[in-house]
Amino acid sequence: MIIKCENCGNKYRLDLKKIKDMKGGVKCSACGHQLVIHKPDRAPTTSKDGQTPSKEDDSSLNGKSSPPGQKGSETDHPEQTGQPPRAINLSDLERYLEPIDAWDPNREATEPSASVDLSQLNQYIDDSGGELKDDADRSSGRSARLFSGEQPADSVDTPTISPGSGKYNLTLRVSISCAAENSIIHYTLDGSDPTGRSPRYSGPVEVSSSTTIKARAFKPGWVTSEIAAETYEIVKKVVPPSFSILSGTYTSTQNLTISCDTPQADIRFTNDGSEPTLNSSLYQFPIGITKSVTITARTYKSGWQRSKIVKAIYEITGTVATPTFFVEPGAYPSPQMVNILCATPGAEIHYTTDENEPTKTMAAYKEPIEISKSTYLFARAFKKGWESSELVTGYYEITDKVETPAFSIKRGTYTTPQKVKISCPTSEARIHYTIDGTVPNTDSLLYSGPLKIKETTMLTARAFRDTWAPSDIAVTSYKITGTLSTPAFSVKPGKYIAAQQVVISCATPEAEIYYTIDGTYPAENSIPYTVHLKKSAVIKARALLTDWEPSEVAEAKYHITGRVASPKFSLKPGMYTTEQTVRLDCPTTKAQIFFTTDRSEPTEAPCRPGLIKPAGLPVTSYPPFLRSQAPWRRRHFPCSPEPTRPLKA
Repeated sequence: MIIKCENCGNKYRLDLKKIKDMKGGVKCSACGHQLVIHKPDRAPTTSKDGQTPSKEDDSSLNGKSSPPGQKGSETDHPEQTGQPPRAINLSDLERYLEPIDAWDPNREATEPSASVDLSQLNQYIDDSGGELKDDADRSSGRSARLFSGEQPADSVDTPTISPGSGKYNLTLRVSISCAAENSIIHYTLDGSDPTGRSPRYSGPVEVSSSTTIKARAFKPGWVTSEIAAETYEIVKKVVPPSFSILSGTYTSTQNLTISCDTPQADIRFTNDGSEPTLNSSLYQFPIGITKSVTITARTYKSGWQRSKIVKAIYEITGTVATPTFFVEPGAYPSPQMVNILCATPGAEIHYTTDENEPTKTMAAYKEPIEISKSTYLFARAFKKGWESSELVTGYYEITDKVETPAFSIKRGTYTTPQKVKISCPTSEARIHYTIDGTVPNTDSLLYSGPLKIKETTMLTARAFRDTWAPSDIAVTSYKITGTLSTPAFSVKPGKYIAAQQVVISCATPEAEIYYTIDGTYPAENSIPYTVHLKKSAVIKARALLTDWEPSEVAEAKYHITGRVASPKFSLKPGMYTTEQTVRLDCPTTKAQIFFTTDRSEPTEAPCRPGLIKPAGLPVTSYPPFLRSQAPWRRRHFPCSPEPTRPLKA
């Protein structure tokens, strides 16, 4: 009889005559699938679909109506009739076969499975010594052992489960292996002991929650292994936060987004490099990075283990300053040494002289560059983490040089405006000039004719010609002064009775004033200007100042006289009983005395003083009141300077 394993498809020959009892056990040597075979006369009376099998059905198993194993003709089995054996799929023998320990996910794990002691199976094996030939290997002689009549000497090695037991915060992929070749591993995840009906291991098992894995190895003809078990406690841990921008150096403001793959997790962060805690800032919106900063973040979720810390360091820089040439581009009559500087500390300058834009791989500036022929010089500055500078260019033309301009009037001080001409021996040269002391360039005033210098001026000129180097700078200065103002006197000329303090001044700043009082012409060796007059004098004054024309001579006449002494009476005032004669005298020589007897103020009268006498007033009725005045040469009178005779009162 040919049987076919419905699990792996291998075919085997089985002699039913040698099955003495009503049922026997068979195990596939390829996959370990076990079956129990019932003899046809003890088979169930009903088929799987509830119908009673007919004799025709029985004959499909053995070719006759008599069950195999009973005595009969030699044609009971196809092998004995000379016909080729008929291969029968085990699914056709379902009513006669019962699998042992085959795992069926639809059957309860506690359902008993039929089994046969391996020591009792030798009675079902043919005379091949415990080896039944596989149809596919019949010609090659290769055999497949189903059962051995002897007890197996070895047990299958206990499986190894990796990783081992422990606490884990991530989903695990658990691998199970067995050292025994061709062994079959069955496992459980619910803590129960694995059997042949348990899931068969075919690859890593994913464990995402706390679980106990048990495994057992099976191998045909070997004793089943011991149970291996590992317990995993999965502690959930929040996924670390993720930054949208990597650490690094940036040249502009950045917007940082922080995210976490764990739903409903809170992100806490700091911007000072410190470790985040539950009290740190809660991330809600993108963070603007405007300056260099260290961002540290960690995620939290209630009941979960916090994540590890994630840190990012950002450096915000900018754009490198544009390099500067310290010899201005232009035309020069001789080679030039050009220095290049950059205001950004740590920047590296690269340059070219072939009109190509410089890059970091081109020549680096380390010392002044010699320009010995007409050249275009390009330069750019670079710094790690910064935007490179703007490109700076310059053209240096080495050529002839324009001759220096000349001025028609020498520098000096002049009292009148001057007309200055500027010339240059180089033909076709253009002269540019300034009058404020700055260096002329091609944008400065263009000389087109004589310049009228009306005031003190510094004149600077330079000549230019296309494709030639500019001339040297010519500089001159002119001081324009003028004529000093005529001095002025603080006291008007005239006649004064007392000494006068006369101050002489000049409107021209810094002018020095010299004078004389004897009518002579004032010069630099005369007396300085402050004058104190005690007597009559004629003052002449003149102002002088270096580089200026002297002033006109100022003249003033002063007549200093004096005050006449008061007259004196020869008789003291008082009351007298007789007529008195009063004499009036004045200590000032040549003084004339005028008097009145009516209490009026004496004035100069056109008569001779001393000849007027009171009009015979009685002494008893009118005491004469004498008042006198002695003017100082106020007027000339032809009378005598003194009274000719005494006055009677």
